[in-house]
Amino acid sequence: MLNEEQQKRLNGIVDRRIANGNFRFEVAHFVEEGAANIMEYGFGDASLLLGLRRDKGCNGIYGIEINPVARDAVADLLDKTWLIDLNREDAWLEEEYEGFFNYILAPMSMEHTYDPWYVMKKFNKYLAPGGKLIVQTPNVQWWESIYRILTGDFPYVSGGTWDYTHIRWYTLKSLIDIAFVAGFSVKQYLPQFMGDYDLSHLQRKSEMNVLRLPPPECRLKLQPIDVVMPVDIKSIYPLFLAHAFVLCLEKTREPEDCEPTHAGCYLEKYRLITPNPLGSISSLISDPILPPLISRSYDMARELKREIEEKTAAMAG
Repeated sequence: MLNEEQQKRLNGIVDRRIANGNFRFEVAHFVEEGAANIMEYGFGDASLLLGLRRDKGCNGIYGIEINPVARDAVADLLDKTWLIDLNREDAWLEEEYEGFFNYILAPMSMEHTYDPWYVMKKFNKYLAPGGKLIVQTPNVQWWESIYRILTGDFPYVSGGTWDYTHIRWYTLKSLIDIAFVAGFSVKQYLPQFMGDYDLSHLQRKSEMNVLRLPPPECRLKLQPIDVVMPVDIKSIYPLFLAHAFVLCLEKTREPEDCEPTHAGCYLEKYRLITPNPLGSISSLISDPILPPLISRSYDMARELKREIEEKTAAMAG
């Protein structure tokens, strides 16, 4: 129970975020009212956790940080915090937190994570069966990313999409690949837009084979680039307008291992058996793997698929 001074600080942190227009409502949307045992990976000013406690009646809020200043500023407002880097092999939570959390939140943090496969496996370990992992990340499939790359621009800056501390880049499909490796399945995803776009015109199109950059919905006075697509992109067109997305994942099985990612782990085998929501696009490249590895990878993929099916059936039983 927070005292009066702590409650005042909590309100100040949350209200400032809301007033500044950057409270993470999109992530909070996926957390049920009154939920308990929630951990945030990279909690920063803790406004998301504190907002869930105040406005959705959530309790049992925990956080992981690597910044001691950020951690110390709000540690007394959370139930427990850890100052650790989960990328490290020696960075683990105490044993009593295995299978403990109902939600783990990772808002705008996985792009800063060197080994997301390993970190997500750790998330799996600390989630209760059926627990949810909510990930928010910039979308490298966003039209502006494509436009800038096509014109030779990749502007590393301090803050925003091209922040110099971003070391991983994700499309919806690539993040689902990683989640599958770590034992998660997709429940829902939410694209995030910088504008209030009218997409009703899509209903009037039988198909869409040209991607215009910038999209007409943005109303920007930039020299347009038309990209002729080899397939119909009507169903996934909103992904080109989304600068970020939120992915709601559910723990459905234990991962095959909980080891750091290394050269011999053959991530390709997971990619070959990962359910692909964008199959009409990604299937254009039939073998996204070095040719010398493809035969061996297919054999490993079949074996992995069998192991996963057996493990999932055992868990269901």
